[in-house]
Parts: sequence; structure tokens; C-alpha cells
Amino acid sequence: MRDITFLVFFLFCLGLTFRYPYAGILTWAWLSFMSPHQNAYSFALSIPFNMIVSVFTIAMLVAKGGLEKLPRNIVTTVMLFMTVWTGITTAFGYDVDWSYRYFDLTLKTFMFVFLVMATSTTKVRIHALTWVMVASLAYYGVKGGIFCIIHGGNYKVWGPTNTIISDNNQLALAMVMILPMANYLRLQSSNRMIRLCLSCAMALQVLAILSSYSRGSTIALAMMLIMFWWSSKNRVITAIAGVAAIGIPLSMMPDNFWERMNSVNEAAAGKDESFQGRVDAWYVATAYATDHFPIGAGFYAPQLPELFDSYLPGHTPHAAHSIYFQVLGEHGFPALFAYLIMLAAGIFNFQYVAREARPWPGWSWMVDLARMSRIALLSFYLGAAALSMAYYDVMLTLLALSAVTRKMVDTHKKELGLQSRVDIQRPMVKPVEGMENNINLSSPSMS
Repeated sequence: MRDITFLVFFLFCLGLTFRYPYAGILTWAWLSFMSPHQNAYSFALSIPFNMIVSVFTIAMLVAKGGLEKLPRNIVTTVMLFMTVWTGITTAFGYDVDWSYRYFDLTLKTFMFVFLVMATSTTKVRIHALTWVMVASLAYYGVKGGIFCIIHGGNYKVWGPTNTIISDNNQLALAMVMILPMANYLRLQSSNRMIRLCLSCAMALQVLAILSSYSRGSTIALAMMLIMFWWSSKNRVITAIAGVAAIGIPLSMMPDNFWERMNSVNEAAAGKDESFQGRVDAWYVATAYATDHFPIGAGFYAPQLPELFDSYLPGHTPHAAHSIYFQVLGEHGFPALFAYLIMLAAGIFNFQYVAREARPWPGWSWMVDLARMSRIALLSFYLGAAALSMAYYDVMLTLLALSAVTRKMVDTHKKELGLQSRVDIQRPMVKPVEGMENNINLSSPSMS
């Protein structure tokens, strides 16, 4: 029954794509972020839904002329470079057959992100994409939070199988990153019931994050709350709310949770086997990239037993467990340098958007989006320092939105003949036509 329900809804989305091509982007995002077909148990598991919706969406966008030029931005440039460079490192990597399958998956992810850049050109579309992003991960957060309450936090929360967020640590970090985006939707929602539902979902997500028993994600959650407090207008109220948001869930966690968190001290002392395995993986990644400069071993090749053993004989092979060492070991120093530039550019883009758009009437949504997205990215950068999620599609989508929103701000400034924020006079500035409109998925602007 679950498979049939999912298939019927998927076919409905395809039909909607025929009329509004951007609905295909949203469907593609839903399948990528949430992997709902992995929650099915029968024939739905064997159907290539992502491939079907991607081909259909691209065909509709081309047929109806729904593609615009990519934003001229550092993020765009680096993503294009990474697409080409990872292909080169795959071709000349340690095990081409092993790495190619992951290159194929990453190439499809970059293709999706480029389409997001070329189509997410209005408030309606960006807002709708954010809703899909939040709802896709909040599903697991709410489900995990309820699971935590029922079982008293004694069992770990896991993600859907055969996905990048199947691991408890990676699911937890994804939920940490999505919390600020859920808050953006809460800030922009005029309906009291929607705001209440989002607040409850965020609280349950915090429980789910803690019940994942992920030390890195718990630290990332704490840092995310600190960044949120620092950027808030009323820090006293925010501090009280933050203490309650994290204090109450922590008081519910069992002794097993605290034993896991206290193991951070063992890691610092070099007594934690899991942490030592990560240190070994970081050494192998650095050594291989140095020995084979300028390329790396290829996608997920540094964790292969033969390669790992050549640098650390007798040690158990480990995945990179760090987006930074993952990129270094797989694609070399040029890729790491470009990757760091891309991550930083996303932060600077959102900082620029928040600063420049603040004085403009009707653009408060973009200011909130930039503020919350910046916190989301920084939280991910911190937490992913200990996880292999370098090509996570949600993170790359946020980077794409940083380039898109910056282009929107620059276009509006050009239309007004403005050079910088100091030139803006509130009475003289009018919002872009349609910017103040409410979100309506049936609007012609979705086509």
C-alpha cells in the first residue's frame, strides 16, 4: 500500500511538472533530500525515480524555455571546476572502476545544483525549495524525536537505508543544518498554526539529534545555537529560549547518552579507537595527496584496504570522516583549495545579501533567508569536519542559493542605479514587483 501511495503521488508530481517545470525541480529535490522511496518495501525500491524525474524535468525546461544563465559567482565557477577536476581524478585515480560509480552519483548532484541555480530565480521558487528541504529532513527529525520520547532516548536514531544520511552521525548533522532553515520558514509564516507546527518540529528535531548519540553533531548543535543567539536582535529572550530548547531535551537523556558524550575526553587523550581511526584516515589522505600531487586517489579510494595498508600496515581501513580530508585524499590539494574557496564564498554571499537587502522594503524575507542559511552552512562546516559528507546535496543547494540571491540583489541594485548600500534612500526604493506576494505553488511563475 505504501508503494502504491508513493507511486500515485510521484505520478501526480510528474503531471504537475508538465504544466509547471519548476515542480520537477521540487520533486527532484524531494527525492534527493528525503529519499522517500527508501521507506517503501516492495516494487518502489527498484524504480529509478530520480532518473525519471530528472529526464522529464530537463525536457520540460528546455521545451518551455525555463532555464536562465547561471549566476556569475565564485560558487558557480568552483562547482564547474570541481565537476571537471573530479572527473580527471577519477580517470587517473587508484581504482577507476571503484571510483566511477561515486563520480556518477556526484555528477548528477552537481547537475541538480546547476539546475537550481538556473531556475530558482524568484521568491516563490526559493521559498518552495526551502519548504521541500525542511520538510524532507524534518520528517526524520519529528519521527526520531517521537521515537526518543517513547524509548526514553535509550536507542539511536538512524536515517533511511542506502542514503548519505543513513548513518546516525550524518543524519544528525543534516538535521542540525536544517534547523535554521525551519526557523526561516517560521519567521516568514503569517499563519499562527504553521508557526506552531514548525516550532514543535524543531523541538522534536533537537531530541532526535541528541538521540543519535553523535558527539560531533551535538557540538555542532551547541555552536549553531550560539551563532543563532549572536545574530538575534533580542539576545536576552533568545538566550532564555535557547537554554530551554537544549536544557529540557538534555534533562531527558539517559545515562548511556552522557557516557557517550564523556567519551570526548578519551578522544582528546588519544584513547578512543573511533577517533584514532579518523586520525589514521586523515594521515593516509594527506600522504597520498602529497605523493601523487596534484591529483588524489579518486572517489572513496583512500579507504580501500590495499591503499590504506600501503601507508599504515596492519591498521583497519577507515573512511575520511572529514569533508576536508575527504576532498584532499580523493582529489588532491587543488580540489581542497577550490573547495574551501567555495565554502567561504557561500558565507560571504549570504553576508552580502543580508547587508545590502536590509534597507529595502519587501526584502525582509531575503535578509532572514541569508541570516539563517549562513548559520546553517557554518554549522555544517563545523560538524562535517568529522564526517564524510563533502558532496552533500542539501549543503550544495544552499551554496547555490547564495549565488542566486546575490545575483538577485545585484540585479535590483543595477535597476535602481545603486552602487552600494549607502546610496539607498528608504523612501526612494520600491520592492521588485511580486517580491511581496505570498507563496502560491499554482502561480504562473512556477512554470
